[in-house]
Amino acid sequence: MKTIRMGRCLVALLCLFYVVGGASVLSYRAVAGEAAGDDPALNKEDAEKKKKEKEERDKKEPPFKCSAWCAFKDISVQLAAPRVDPNAPPSDQTQLQSTQWEGFGRRGQWATVIVELSNLTKDVTFKGYVAVNLNAVGENSVGQIPYKTNYRKEFEVGPGGGVDTPNIQRIRFSVLCKEDWNEAGEQLQIEINAGSQSKVRVVNLKNLDATGEPFVVVVSDNEGALRYLTNQKRINPDDVDLDAKAKTRQVASVRPADFPTRWHDLTLANLIVFEGPPNDKLSDAQFDALKSYVQAGGHVLLMAGEDPSRLKGPWEELAGITVKGSTTIQSIDEIHPAYQDPSKTWTLPVIDVQIKDDARRNSLVKRNHKTGCVEMCRRFYGAGSVTFIPFSLNNPALKLWPGRETVPAQIIDRGAVSTLFGQANSTDIENSRNRPTGYNWRGKSQEAQIERTGLVNLRNTLDNSFVNDTPVQMQKLNTVLSFLLLYLLCAVPGNYFLFGWFRRREVAWLAIPVWAASFSVIAYAVGYMGQTGKLTVNELSVIEAGPREDVGISRTFFGVYAPQRDDYSVEFPTFKRNGAEFDVQAAPGHLVNSSSETSREDTPALQIVDTDQGLLVNKLLVQQRSTRRLEVVHRAKLGDGLDVKVKPNAADDKGFDIEIENNTGYELLNPVFVHEGNAIELSATPQMLPGAKNSLLGVGSTGGIAWKNKADAFFGKAVAFLSVRGKQSDNRTQALKEFLRDRVDQFRNGVVCAWIEEKPLPANIYNSRHQKMEIGKFEGLTLLLVPVGIKHGGQSSAQSLKTGPIPVRYALNYIQNGSTAARWQAAKPAIPLQLAKANTPETQGTNTSIVTLQFSPPTNAAELHNDGCYLRMHFKLAISSVEDSDAPIIKTLSGTLSISVEARADNNSMVWQELTNTMITGLQPDKPFKADSIDIPLGDYKLVKDNTMRVLIKTDTTEAPMALELRNLDIRVVEE
Repeated sequence: MKTIRMGRCLVALLCLFYVVGGASVLSYRAVAGEAAGDDPALNKEDAEKKKKEKEERDKKEPPFKCSAWCAFKDISVQLAAPRVDPNAPPSDQTQLQSTQWEGFGRRGQWATVIVELSNLTKDVTFKGYVAVNLNAVGENSVGQIPYKTNYRKEFEVGPGGGVDTPNIQRIRFSVLCKEDWNEAGEQLQIEINAGSQSKVRVVNLKNLDATGEPFVVVVSDNEGALRYLTNQKRINPDDVDLDAKAKTRQVASVRPADFPTRWHDLTLANLIVFEGPPNDKLSDAQFDALKSYVQAGGHVLLMAGEDPSRLKGPWEELAGITVKGSTTIQSIDEIHPAYQDPSKTWTLPVIDVQIKDDARRNSLVKRNHKTGCVEMCRRFYGAGSVTFIPFSLNNPALKLWPGRETVPAQIIDRGAVSTLFGQANSTDIENSRNRPTGYNWRGKSQEAQIERTGLVNLRNTLDNSFVNDTPVQMQKLNTVLSFLLLYLLCAVPGNYFLFGWFRRREVAWLAIPVWAASFSVIAYAVGYMGQTGKLTVNELSVIEAGPREDVGISRTFFGVYAPQRDDYSVEFPTFKRNGAEFDVQAAPGHLVNSSSETSREDTPALQIVDTDQGLLVNKLLVQQRSTRRLEVVHRAKLGDGLDVKVKPNAADDKGFDIEIENNTGYELLNPVFVHEGNAIELSATPQMLPGAKNSLLGVGSTGGIAWKNKADAFFGKAVAFLSVRGKQSDNRTQALKEFLRDRVDQFRNGVVCAWIEEKPLPANIYNSRHQKMEIGKFEGLTLLLVPVGIKHGGQSSAQSLKTGPIPVRYALNYIQNGSTAARWQAAKPAIPLQLAKANTPETQGTNTSIVTLQFSPPTNAAELHNDGCYLRMHFKLAISSVEDSDAPIIKTLSGTLSISVEARADNNSMVWQELTNTMITGLQPDKPFKADSIDIPLGDYKLVKDNTMRVLIKTDTTEAPMALELRNLDIRVVEE
């Protein structure tokens, strides 16, 4: 009992101690919590206070915000913009720094303007419109503004989730830049009207024509990437030395989300650089715009980035590659200038790709010497190109490599002469630089004559032709004579006999005015309101497309003659060709005649309606019996394209073999190939029908088909058009020929020219009552240009090779850079290896066997190399069947096998450049070791000496020495 009582007391004491201790702990926690501010009541107060502060701050925020900027932002201004003060009062800008961003423009070309709208309310919908008003030319010599352009889009921004999660909407505008710019640039005034929320934003655009500097656009998730491209001296394409004359570049930074969706907005750029595929994939519309830009003569530099999967899909199609995975290289061999880091451990991760079969013919490929992987691939699209490099120029490992600036500079310099339709004409650029500030080139006829070259002259001639030569739709002579004869029959003998029948001949005199009035009404309805009251539409087009490309880029000069004054609307719709819908993506603007000095009342404002379906011309005022002239850049459908193959003649390098197949779906008139002032007719008849093909062998070679003077073959040759006849036909075709004279010289490797007697740009025209107008006559003449690359324009060179192996000789005593003459022998079914002695302490205990192979690669090795071909070597390593009584019998031999190719070092000596080093496993007397396929690059002058290539095969084993030999040696050219 006593023990039980003592236990109970002990338990009670423990409970008391627990209660007192727990209370102490709770008291301590309460005090500590009070000191730290964790008291629930106080926390609630603090939360309420913060909530009220946020509500007060949100009340000050404008319910509707907006910003506007150019998609191409000046990278230097953007990076230098002052930081935004976080304590600044609320702003009605969605992008606080957008007022600091400057964009770029070029006269007569398009720029993308982005307007961002934000609704910060939870229950209000903002509706309205955004308008951009632009004077396309400015005042002329008599103080009038004959050309104005207005862009307008409706919007509706619904409520969002409040200040924290507003509803944001973006609107894009394609704005045609003024032809008559100030030296420093222009400001775009953008009006945003949402009822009571009316705002104005200003976007500053620099004038790229003021200095003629190259313009580079960098698209990257990292804004400010490749900033080192700005203010760099121009680098000679064929040398790493800097030019004596410094030439800066203008560089724009573009967010992937801001990248334009219309191809003509990209034509500002001389080069578009992608620093790796963006994290957020480009939309289909953005990819279409990018490809059309390249087809228009633009140039793209695509860097691989680090993730091979992001290159899959549209990027592979655009660059003509297939991604295989990742690899590393230890030097940059073929991209000029080459680079070898002094560090022996330097490596560069690259994306391993192969060239697509359909891109080989139009691609230039450069491969790494050691690994054979692609270092660079340039796919040609007519005058444009897409260059792919499997790494990023921003990689820190390339900080010392001059190629970071050289690669973009080479693309810019070599592509300068092939920009869209000769816009970068050297004469025009030089004249642009020499203009004084504020120069109004429209009011200076004498000075304007200096600039009348190329495209400028073509515009002036066609503008005058549309005004003076457009044929008015007249009734046929037989119709008019028949009508007059009918009137005379009715009014004289008919009238006499009719009233004579009723014995009221005196009434015949009174009926004559009735007959006259009736026939006048009929004549007005049938004549003026009928055939002569219809519209006349003229199209003069120039299309440029690469070989086999199904879409070409066209510049169409568009004239609309109307007998009656009205506000017309012009729509460029999608249409079906070859069973598929095709969107022309037309971009209309004024056809500006630089020689016009006075105002022209027939050219009032041009209103562009920007919709999701494209750009439409609204309220095109045409004065009575006058012609409105437009200039439209657009895409043109060319069936499956014009397949042109031009390659050097096999028997005579001075001649060419030309193959052509017309898959455009059009009948080509007088197709010719023009090259360095010479020309050759590509068809035996003046017409080349759809589906027709022809082959011309040995053009320009000795005893082959002789060249013609280009004037006799094309420029001075009359073309018989069926539907377009008269004075206008001669004047307009002559204007296009004069334009072409300058243009063909810009294509180094030649160009195919042909006429098409059809219109590539369909158009629907409506009057002010929205009634579709009937077009009385639609005249269309098109000049087709297809630039051809002789290097990459022919058949894959490997297809003409014999499939057999290349003959090989071998030597066992070849000493590199030695005086001993090697004894070369024809290869045997089994080629022995020479067992070398170990002469150094490091090689003691190692048995080395060597043999040197010598062979001649094909004479067109460089061309094969560009086509993605290389040498592939197969063999088996075996133990010699010759018994050696002194050698012990072994069961298995192991070691290493290395293969090297001879190359010339910088000091002009010959060195061995190792291609591969593999382990020898399982080599037995009755079981040869089959080495992996060895790929040897072609076309490098370092590897080929006097058209002879040497390969060293060496084995190192640690077992007892054995006589070794190569069996079944095979070396041949293969395609990737």
